[in-house]
Amino acid sequence: MISFFLSVIRPVGLVLILAAAAVTDLVSKKIPNRLIRIGLYLWLICQILAFPGWIRLLQRAAGAVLMAAVLFLLAVLADRLFHKRGLGSGDIKLLFIVTLFLGVVNTLYALLAALLAALVLIVAGLFKKSIWVWLKGSFPFAPFIAFGTILVIIFKGL
Repeated sequence: MISFFLSVIRPVGLVLILAAAAVTDLVSKKIPNRLIRIGLYLWLICQILAFPGWIRLLQRAAGAVLMAAVLFLLAVLADRLFHKRGLGSGDIKLLFIVTLFLGVVNTLYALLAALLAALVLIVAGLFKKSIWVWLKGSFPFAPFIAFGTILVIIFKGL
């Protein structure tokens, strides 16, 4: 019973959180902390049910903290070097949640897929200016994070 619950709730819950983050990022250019907390609670419940030991829980948490720290440092570096905002704090927190669920390696795959999808939109924007008008000068990255994560869930599993 618990394994069925986990095999359904973990991917569906994560996809719902990602979908909500993508929509709010497109609409308001922010990812609410409430979504991040819901993702954290869902991961904790699933992790405790799936692995009663603390070692696996601590390993995933450490990987997620490391991933968030590296992304934060890259965002600060991009801001200092190019005087443009890179990843926002909401994107970093969302990737923290994704890393909790997928692990570091699979999150890197999801991030690569997200970056490639974003690159396609950027190249399309070079040819069609209306894309930039639609984005209004900002670039919501949560939809791409959701896309990359869903691809990883489909092809690699959760």
